[in-house]
Amino acid sequence: MSAKGGVGKTTASINISLSLIQFSANTLLVDCDFTSANIGTTLGFPPTTKNLHGALNKIYHITEAIYTHSSGLSVVPGSISYEDVKKMEYENIQSLFHDLSGPDYIIVDCPPGLGDEVIKIILAVDAVVIVTTPDLIAVTDTLKSLHLLRDLKKKVYGIILNKKTDNAHEMSIHNIQHFLETKIIGTIPEDKKFLTSMYYKNPFVFIFPENECSLEYKKIAAEILGKIYKDTAPLNHMEIKH
Repeated sequence: MSAKGGVGKTTASINISLSLIQFSANTLLVDCDFTSANIGTTLGFPPTTKNLHGALNKIYHITEAIYTHSSGLSVVPGSISYEDVKKMEYENIQSLFHDLSGPDYIIVDCPPGLGDEVIKIILAVDAVVIVTTPDLIAVTDTLKSLHLLRDLKKKVYGIILNKKTDNAHEMSIHNIQHFLETKIIGTIPEDKKFLTSMYYKNPFVFIFPENECSLEYKKIAAEILGKIYKDTAPLNHMEIKH
């Protein structure tokens, strides 16, 4: 989740999900950004694909809206239709998640903000990862997210610091950590190759497995699994140690 839009939440959701799969965790990614569902478009699914909105409106069972991307990622996309958004019934989200009994992990891409639909999703999941960028506005909004999660007594895995550069105007990792008093589980550098992965409609970690950003996503996945990622091994002999 993120209180602020444009921080790279969808990109993080996609790449963490595929990283979990690469660690043999049966993982499903669900696009719950109800009004701006972008995962299907990002991964090249046709707009006519069955989706979360149809399942929420009880047109079909959610298992009919599960698709496997060529990268191996299993996805429930959202609808890009305005008509679907208008008649959406997101109140059903918790029961819908209960119908997904197969995966070990379900990664949910939330809408931005702290509105009612976000709260409904938070109440339906086990834990939350917050995505932010190293600017004061985004970090301040992240603090609001943390206060909401504490009020809801919801576990926070940690914070992903996205689009990190070496520009002087950015907050330092140390200051962000001190300000939020929450563990930063990954720092993703700004990289123009993300545009390349979008062009090829494939997750970044699939196209650029040796890139620094990909290694960070794999470390985040290991953190979620409660393990330590050892990136000193060759990539085709990756190790996870307890």
